[in-house]
Amino acid sequence: MGMDKPWLRHYPKGVPPTLSYPDVPLFHYLLDAAERAPDRPAIGFFGKNLTYAEVADRAKRLARACRPSVCRRAIAWPSCCPTVRPA
Repeated sequence: MGMDKPWLRHYPKGVPPTLSYPDVPLFHYLLDAAERAPDRPAIGFFGKNLTYAEVADRAKRLARACRPSVCRRAIAWPSCCPTVRPA
């Protein structure tokens, strides 16, 4: 545990410093969750909940809209929304 990761000393005993993840795109996790639990709340914001199915649908629509044939200008999309909390 070096000084480059001082937070590791605060991890509870038995919590590994790193985890292994499958080499799949992030959207696969969303599609999997939407298939397993489509009606379960995924995101809650200002009293409005979106289910996993709704989030997956919106993600697919955004992806289609951002195809190079549709979106001609260079646009920087945010990769996270720090103000959005899980439901």
